[in-house]
Amino acid sequence: MAMDLPRPKRWIDRLRFVQILRPHTGEESAEQFSNALQDEFAQVATPQDVHQLYLTLRADMEQMLLRGVGYVTLLMSLIAGVALAIARLT
Repeated sequence: MAMDLPRPKRWIDRLRFVQILRPHTGEESAEQFSNALQDEFAQVATPQDVHQLYLTLRADMEQMLLRGVGYVTLLMSLIAGVALAIARLT
């Protein structure tokens, strides 16, 4: 059961963008651009999100591997059982 931790927001340095864009686009346009960029950045995965995804995928792959080893062991046991039964009958 996975525990969901609150996801930290990724904030951009809006003041820096406003200062860079203000001479070229004006005060209002620079602020609108910075706000729009902030909204877009909110959807980007943080390094913690990527690490959590990595851990989840790794756990799923290890679980599939263990399940596969169990099936191979079961199949080998079945083949050995059949071989022993045939050996006793002959």
